[in-house]
Amino acid sequence: MRPENGGEESEVMAMWVNVIIHCGEEMKPGVLTTEHAASSYGLPILLLDGKPHGPGDLPGAVLTIPDASPEVIRAARRAGWRIKEVLTHKMSCLLTEETYEKLRQISFEQRKTIGTLIREAIEQYLKGLERRPE
Repeated sequence: MRPENGGEESEVMAMWVNVIIHCGEEMKPGVLTTEHAASSYGLPILLLDGKPHGPGDLPGAVLTIPDASPEVIRAARRAGWRIKEVLTHKMSCLLTEETYEKLRQISFEQRKTIGTLIREAIEQYLKGLERRPE
């Protein structure tokens, strides 16, 4: 599909992904999809209570996309959505299959805590590498 503005051709990926929308202290379930008439050029829109929304419709909203692939996260960011990474596909690749399956059995809040700990541990490790002389 070629954008009207003459930009590069983009790969259009059919998407229908469950998300959690954070608006201040409130959290709601929603669906990020390209399979709706309001979606254009392969950019996903958010269905909230069955109604389509773009990033401009929900200022300050942040999406959590559990178990998202890098492609889904890239598409959501390209559309302008702010993403709160919890336990992403990238992080889950660091785990054994058995550990990953156990994580899928626990609550979202517990996964959120674990994802944050993993991210912080990796960031701390990388900062330590930056301080080392070569």
